[in-house]
Amino acid sequence: SFIPPKEIRELREIARYRYKLVCMRTSERNRYQNCMTVSNIGLASVVSDPFGKTASNIMKEVMKSNVIDDDKILKLIHENCKNKDKILDSLHGHRIESDQRFKMEKSLDHMEYLDQIIDSCEVELIKRAYPLRESFQHITQIKGISALSAILIVSEIGIDMSQFESDKQLISWAGLSPANNESAGKKKSVRISKAGQYLQARKSRSASQKLDNISNHCLSNVLYRPSKIRHLILEGSIPISRNAVVIRKQSLRSLA
Repeated sequence: SFIPPKEIRELREIARYRYKLVCMRTSERNRYQNCMTVSNIGLASVVSDPFGKTASNIMKEVMKSNVIDDDKILKLIHENCKNKDKILDSLHGHRIESDQRFKMEKSLDHMEYLDQIIDSCEVELIKRAYPLRESFQHITQIKGISALSAILIVSEIGIDMSQFESDKQLISWAGLSPANNESAGKKKSVRISKAGQYLQARKSRSASQKLDNISNHCLSNVLYRPSKIRHLILEGSIPISRNAVVIRKQSLRSLA
């Protein structure tokens, strides 16, 4: 079996720790939205992002008092928002009980804390991946794959593709190949194994990015055919940009 070198194993530990933290933050957000639903607050169905700047400022104002001041709420709504009347309607008739208020306050505190740890993990990933940047930075030229995505991919499969005899072996090792569960001529579940949950999440995230004007090395081929990643890493077929890639205003070049 393939055992990555020490620096890749350490990178993987932090990357998977970050993945768990993101899952925890998602669970906390779902819990917070459930409290809003129980309290008859339909803000999530009106705004595009229930945790965006507008929604967060409105919820802070709503949490302060049980009486809603429409003028204060209107001042908190972004000027480009088109559903100002719907936002006010979604707040009227709400009632936040003491237990729900307690849960919402603690959920907000927990989400802020998780954001800080996730940011710290990403900074640490950048620092550890910087010495390896020449091996994967060219992958970021593909639209949809950011520098962070490239680091997370490398943390799972490494940078030495000679360890794998073929692309099929790589995709199987990464846990992204469908299962072949058949008995008595009946096909059962063909979902991927749990080993691929880390790359699967990154694939979905990258696929949701804007994919206009993609080169011949399209994102779908890279994500579903690891041989493309293998070729990109080995051959460097996509030119490396001279500009440093910025993640959360942290430049890879500044870490030199």
